[in-house]
Amino acid sequence: MTLRRPRAVTSALVLSALLSTTAMPALADPPAASAAPVPAASAVSVPAASAAPVPAASAVPVPAASAAPVPAPTTPPPIVNGAAANLRPFGPGTRVTVETSKLAKVYVGRALPDGSAPPDYEFKRVGTAPITLELPAGAYIVAVENDDVSRADHLLRVGTQPAVLDVSPGSSGLGGVGTLTLGVGILSVLAATVLLISGSDAPAGIDKPKLVIPMYAAGGALVVGGLTMYLVSRTSIKERPGPVPPPAPRASAGLGFRARLEF
Repeated sequence: MTLRRPRAVTSALVLSALLSTTAMPALADPPAASAAPVPAASAVSVPAASAAPVPAASAVPVPAASAAPVPAPTTPPPIVNGAAANLRPFGPGTRVTVETSKLAKVYVGRALPDGSAPPDYEFKRVGTAPITLELPAGAYIVAVENDDVSRADHLLRVGTQPAVLDVSPGSSGLGGVGTLTLGVGILSVLAATVLLISGSDAPAGIDKPKLVIPMYAAGGALVVGGLTMYLVSRTSIKERPGPVPPPAPRASAGLGFRARLEF
């Protein structure tokens, strides 16, 4: 058997339910946990490692190897009579030939204004005679000597005409002996003269004239012999004109024209 509620009761229940619903605040669902907005991890912009510009290796300018000037090859001096010769001591010029029968060293220096010889250090060695050299125009002193040849000087004036110097070599050893002999003879003569004119009486048994006369004779002989040896030992130089070299041949114009035609 189904129980039926009276309509009034049902209406009253419905009305009370509505009132209770209106009077009670609606329970709201608890708000969802508001997730605090977590800021995105701000990526700290780390600057890229700035590659420091490495300066290019500054090539130190290396100076180009300066090519050192190569000196011109020097021509060795000519060899004359087994010794080096300086055939142009003062530059090119006129030919001068020195002829001698014995080997002798030749030196040349510019003469002083009065024609005398300059100091020895101004002489230039030419070589060993016989030899032919060249000298510019001017006045020169030509000296010739050697170990066994006495020295001789000659004043040479050079122009355009070649010259030849004929040397007659003397003996330096003989000259020394002659000088010594001449000195002894002079002393002997002086001693005899002093003894003769002295006022003191001679010792007994000594005759002055007999003593002095031989001293004069010996001294005189020594003086003459020494002077002769000295003069003979001297070297003499004589100058004479030299041969003029022939002019250089010149090619004939006719021969040249003919040669061109034949070619």
